[in-house]
Amino acid sequence: MFKNIRFREIGGLHIILPRYKKKLIFTPSLAVKNVLKHLLEVKKKERRLTRGGNTWYEYRKFKKRILEERKYKCEDCPKKAETIHHKKSPVDYPELELVSSNVLAVCMDCHIKRHPEIPEGFIRNGWH
Repeated sequence: MFKNIRFREIGGLHIILPRYKKKLIFTPSLAVKNVLKHLLEVKKKERRLTRGGNTWYEYRKFKKRILEERKYKCEDCPKKAETIHHKKSPVDYPELELVSSNVLAVCMDCHIKRHPEIPEGFIRNGWH
């Protein structure tokens, strides 16, 4: 019966939340709504960030846009592009991480060639 429900204590109140946060089971007061809103904002800030400091959601959106703009064609060979390569590293230049002039659409093989210092498995598994 309570599989999709979890309990959370907020400021001494026991609040029942659905597992996937789709809707609240009851209508909370304004104070409780503000507490929940604050918790969700804190949760958003705690999300993992990319090496350039952006959220993964922003990065994936940017990557998809670049690949679509460049028609999924690798800029180094005739294969289909699967990922993007930053000309200037997001670690050293975080402000250039989401700048389209700083990236190339490349296939996985070309991306591996551009990073000889990184083990191939890390790149193929999407860890770089």
